[in-house]
Amino acid sequence: MSLLVEGFPERSPAFWKQALDALGDYAGKSDAGPIGYLMQVDDEAVGVILTIASWRRDGKRIVNLSSWYVRAEHRWQAARMLMQVTADKSAIYTDISPSPETARLNKALGFSTVSDCVVLLPLPLTALRGRSEGEVLRPADMPAGVLTPADEAMLALHHAAGCICAVHRTGERYTPLIFSPSRRYGRMVVRLIYAEDGKVMVESGATIARFLLRSGILALTMPATEGDHPPTARMRSIPAPVQVKGEWAQGRIDKAYSELVFLHL
Repeated sequence: MSLLVEGFPERSPAFWKQALDALGDYAGKSDAGPIGYLMQVDDEAVGVILTIASWRRDGKRIVNLSSWYVRAEHRWQAARMLMQVTADKSAIYTDISPSPETARLNKALGFSTVSDCVVLLPLPLTALRGRSEGEVLRPADMPAGVLTPADEAMLALHHAAGCICAVHRTGERYTPLIFSPSRRYGRMVVRLIYAEDGKVMVESGATIARFLLRSGILALTMPATEGDHPPTARMRSIPAPVQVKGEWAQGRIDKAYSELVFLHL
């Protein structure tokens, strides 16, 4: 924990203790892998990285990389640490908030950028002008057996963490949606952190907007790519890349089981 406090002094020791306790409890139940690694030089810990892993419906293991820090005198070895941490070719690795320096390093290690900005959708406008395909249901209202055990577990964990969870239905197809509270814009704004395809906000934007409005939510932010976002988007943030190493479906939004959930960032 001391390296996390050293590397991220804006967060208190109590913050990191609570975060590591939560991650340790989750890891003990998920059997998805360790919550992080230390880099040692001459038996001294000089670097740290959190690795929040989860299993998905297709049997793939996704590892969210977060909160990595290497002491300045050993920073030249950071690439080696990341290379070793991301060596499992059967896993998918994500970095949802890389700094410009980290983004360049990730690219050199085989990561690709799958979205590069964040857009904000005013939900009243989206409810009026968006399309209304499909239906949005609460997980508690779902018929038994329509979701995979992995999806059910994901929705339950994120609901317990304070997220708004839903299921989008089109015909006989059911897919999860997860929205986390926004720490930047306040309680009436949520972030779309999980959707099988971000195009759901184009095809079913009005339906989803009305669902969220009933909970008092007025706006939604979501990852997007410059020039490719829902037509009701009204604000583009500063660059906010999401990077991935491994197989990734185009349009997928997946910040589930990430620092947004466990570290409440």
